[in-house]
Amino acid sequence: MELSDNELLIIQINEGSERAFKQLFDLYASDVKSYAFYILRNSEDAEDIVQELFMELWKRKGRLRIRGDLRTYLISATYNRSITKSERNQRQARKKQRYAEDVDPFGVDLIPFDRESERMEQIREVLKRVPKKSREAFEMIRLHQLSFKEAAAKTGVTEATIKSHVQNAENHIRNELLGSRKKRGGSKKILILFIYFLSQSCL
Repeated sequence: MELSDNELLIIQINEGSERAFKQLFDLYASDVKSYAFYILRNSEDAEDIVQELFMELWKRKGRLRIRGDLRTYLISATYNRSITKSERNQRQARKKQRYAEDVDPFGVDLIPFDRESERMEQIREVLKRVPKKSREAFEMIRLHQLSFKEAAAKTGVTEATIKSHVQNAENHIRNELLGSRKKRGGSKKILILFIYFLSQSCL
């Protein structure tokens, strides 16, 4: 049975042919980017999808198994990646909106964000001192915006355990940043700022 051009390309890529991979990229990168842009409405995000998708294909050389039309496969993969990225962008937007609503702009002195600032160094050091399991739970829930159910499934523990770890982390952070000071309302504000600056450093 005679092989199609696309089937030959996959065979050659599986054999490690960079020429075949470049040919695949030249054939379909434009379609992938156009479809990703259609979903995301953002050129940079669409370009990210192109790079991620084709890098993943190259990493899987030697074990690529694609049945049916190659373009259809790539468009389907583009759709899945674009939807995931869109949902991540929406979570990030909601998180920033919550910070904007919760933090009183007239009551908090927000310094310009600087990855190497003193405040960022303090934040990194505080997070390092949070017990490992509590730190990981805190990052999943507060930074990566997973639900308690998702975090529990990912780690193999109960939702109650995840909630307990997050609470422990938040208590640790408050105590580190507030020290012996007891200011009404300050505890929540300090935690909000901590999460805000940490999320900026992870962008």
